[in-house]
Amino acid sequence: MDQILGPLLRRAAAEIGGPEQLHRSLGVVLERAARRAVGGDVDIELDVNAGTLSVLAFRSVVDRMPEADEIGLEEARAIDSDAELGDELGCVVELDALAPHLRGAMLVPAEQYPALERLLSDLLWDLEVVRTLPRRPADLETAVDRLLEVLRTSGFGPQLRPGCDAVEIEAHELMLGGSLPTALRQLLAGTAGMNEAGPRLSLGRLGYRLLSPLEAQQEHAEWSRRRDDAPPRGLWPGGATHPAHAWNADWLPIAVGSRGAEPTQLLAVDPIGSAADQPGELVSISLEEAGWWALGIDVAGLARVWLTLHEHGLLEYRAPGADPIATGKAEALVQHLLPRRRWVDAG
Repeated sequence: MDQILGPLLRRAAAEIGGPEQLHRSLGVVLERAARRAVGGDVDIELDVNAGTLSVLAFRSVVDRMPEADEIGLEEARAIDSDAELGDELGCVVELDALAPHLRGAMLVPAEQYPALERLLSDLLWDLEVVRTLPRRPADLETAVDRLLEVLRTSGFGPQLRPGCDAVEIEAHELMLGGSLPTALRQLLAGTAGMNEAGPRLSLGRLGYRLLSPLEAQQEHAEWSRRRDDAPPRGLWPGGATHPAHAWNADWLPIAVGSRGAEPTQLLAVDPIGSAADQPGELVSISLEEAGWWALGIDVAGLARVWLTLHEHGLLEYRAPGADPIATGKAEALVQHLLPRRRWVDAG
């Protein structure tokens, strides 16, 4: 969780009585845990304003199989090219190595315990929560129905439009010129998109709004028009390629994503696998640069990601500037659950 270390430290400092008090209290906890983990003393480098935290253990440089408080010469020179035998080299101790000992080292005044416990829980979010989640769930068949139930019974409920009937879904297919995947048909049967006003569904750094069939058709037509009207590749300002060159008319729009008021991404199904790894998987096309994110999941997989975010209180999108901690935690979950997500440059 390095990307949100600064906000975490500032929050803890405010709760515990200032940066100096946090340095003293957290330093004691980390030193105790480090002695148990690495068998020696450590230095704690903490700067709340800069948002940095390091635990350094000093190890002697040796030319034999190193002990717990030693480091081999070759490894030492990978850290410091000037390292020599007998030097004392400061080596970073990762929080993962301290994790099993941290809570046992929490011998602090009672009034400081809640702030430090909250800080450590968030610092270890990736280790204790994210990495424990399975990447290949066995319940994808019911994921869309479960997501719809969550949306109806949460703050998203008033925003949902009534679902489509079979005739409307078939008409939607005819307008887009392609068959809809089963999971997308399920989703549209449950809700014909979301109203513009209201919360959006988080995928980390972007929030998404589900489109109605009519809006999806309009997006499809607008992107096709943009691509037809776009200047030739390399002739956009600065020699760049217009984003519309990334568009493929086979794609089926399902949602728009944004960081603020204006959309910056279009989420679509690639039914034939022209840009995604497999037919039926999702792509998220940028309105700002020529390319797309191949997400490596289909609509059911997307429902599962949103269900997981809901389980951890992170389903509703929060702008990074408004809540950097929530955004960072959501992004960590999304990165774990989308291991095949990759950027494809269409320039």
